[in-house]
Amino acid sequence: MAIYKEFKDKVALVTGGAGGIGKATVRKLGANGCKVFICDISDAIVNTTIEEIQSEGIDIDGVSVDIACEESVQAMVDACIKRYGKIDYLVTAAGIYKDKKLTEMTFNEWKQTIDINLNGVFLVTHLVLPQMLERKQGSIIVFGSQAGIRGSALHTHYAATKSAMQGFARSLIYEVAASGVRINCVAPGVIRTPMTMNGSPEKMVKWLESIPMRRFGEAEEVANVIAFLLSDDASYVVGQTIPINGGSVVNT
Repeated sequence: MAIYKEFKDKVALVTGGAGGIGKATVRKLGANGCKVFICDISDAIVNTTIEEIQSEGIDIDGVSVDIACEESVQAMVDACIKRYGKIDYLVTAAGIYKDKKLTEMTFNEWKQTIDINLNGVFLVTHLVLPQMLERKQGSIIVFGSQAGIRGSALHTHYAATKSAMQGFARSLIYEVAASGVRINCVAPGVIRTPMTMNGSPEKMVKWLESIPMRRFGEAEEVANVIAFLLSDDASYVVGQTIPINGGSVVNT
């Protein structure tokens, strides 16, 4: 297991940090010495996670947030800065994923996915970037998906937001990379999290058959890639989309 000594006393802000890949990332970064500030949908979820992670000896704090609300995201970023004084790493793991045919989808359902998965990333990145640029250092991870690379039935709204993350990362590097701020995108496949493991047995079998490794990924496996991309070992990696999917989608 890689040890990242440079993480000691660095500060990571992780949206969606109370569950799934976000929570695994919090553990990975915290175990390597990061101070971690999390946000998620409710006080109860955030507080339970903080208590759990603190018991593992990790320096963690956090607040609930409406990731699609500018005022709420501003308050969250302000709280992180007040608590830890800076933000070195940003991991935008907050997101939603719902099955719906486009012909049956309401505009509100479409808009909710866009607001959380796309506008939420804009808001938090927009508010965190200035202090990274001022200090001429920082690293950001946004979340794509294999759905954003190859498409996915019942997920036009979700796939649209995840395709957008690739373009977001590829474009932002031209504005910030020369100032010492890196941004990359991870694109997980089917990962064993509460958000994905709630389908029918038939759906699970179909998914497994599409994966060359014939198993679902674990949240920790995505967290390992995120930690590498944030670390100094990835100092020349910018604007990339990294698939993490057991071979179900291969970059070309």
